[in-house]
Amino acid sequence: MVPDSAWRYRTVGDLARPCLAEMLGTFIFVFVGTGAVLVAHWRPELGLLGVAAAHGFILAAMVTITLPLGGGHLNPAITVALVAGGRVRKHVALAYIASQLAGAAMGGAVLGILFGTGLDPYQMGDVLSFAADEVALGTPSYAPTVISPIAAVMLEALLTFALVLVTYAVLVDPRRPRMGGVFVGLAYAALMLVGEPFTGAAMNPARAFGPLIAGGRLTLHLWSQHWVYWAGPLAGALIAAALYEAAFMPRPGRSVAFPVVTGDMQREQQQRTAVDQSPPMARRAEEKEAGGGQI
Repeated sequence: MVPDSAWRYRTVGDLARPCLAEMLGTFIFVFVGTGAVLVAHWRPELGLLGVAAAHGFILAAMVTITLPLGGGHLNPAITVALVAGGRVRKHVALAYIASQLAGAAMGGAVLGILFGTGLDPYQMGDVLSFAADEVALGTPSYAPTVISPIAAVMLEALLTFALVLVTYAVLVDPRRPRMGGVFVGLAYAALMLVGEPFTGAAMNPARAFGPLIAGGRLTLHLWSQHWVYWAGPLAGALIAAALYEAAFMPRPGRSVAFPVVTGDMQREQQQRTAVDQSPPMARRAEEKEAGGGQI
């Protein structure tokens, strides 16, 4: 995601491109993910699986696209976790978070226009406005009769903890696989299937902020819950970052039970295997040639 020194020493003037990437990536993520919630209420056949898939697919695409441009955070919780891990400087993080929130607000605003939240659905009879009204423009929320605020914070923290662990493993760790953004999207979709019925499974303060601030009268009653979608994700992200940095991140001198075989290591192992499997006389000839001795 962010090499150890890639963005650490950037000046403010150098932040324009990565901040633009963060804003556009978050805008598209919030537009598609939140839009799927609205469409699912309008067309129930989409269902929870469709909503989770929409979030996961678009997140995988946006992380993959913005990864080389800005780091592929698209989530204030991810950015804060990387600050805690010493991988992003604080002024860069503040610029990223501001860009993410701006992009999320833009995504919510476009959905507000598309679904006609300025109209009175009961007067106009507009099915799209009814959908937006029923789900508060797709803003994550929880029902106090189903889950308490503390339990909601704990659930969001646990979901985000798992998401950040995956993010660290596939985007930050130097042993990361290629196309790590795909795994982040898959993890997000899977976690949504568990948490969405309870809290909306935001795992991302920007995902909750965008439709909330753009919803106007539709979301006024949800401002009192908004702290949950900052406290939970930030707590889970910080714990995950601290754990991965302390326990799993490779460091000089740290033994690894099952080391990853890099290209150089693999070639060295192949050469050793070839020598071990060669006939004895051939091995002795090679040893003589290397050491200048006699067979």
